Amino acid sequence: MPRQPLASKRAQGDPKTNQLDRSPQLLQTRFGDIKTQMIQLGQDLHDADAHLSIRVSHVTTRRLRARHKDYSIGFRTPG
Repeated sequence: MPRQPLASKRAQGDPKTNQLDRSPQLLQTRFGDIKTQMIQLGQDLHDADAHLSIRVSHVTTRRLRARHKDYSIGFRTPG
């Protein structure tokens, strides 16, 4: 089973029950569809609900690398 980055787990967790939602679509939905939203290098993405703020460090057509204070996070669009 592939290891999930801790920051994305925290972003996908339910704060009321502290249960993790392992759906890969949740974080993508919160920050917008990577394929259709223009994301620039150095852009800050912030999710107030999840208390998560990351900085985009690498973008390709289907992949997004982002840096959090403690983690490097990778996102991939499905398909």
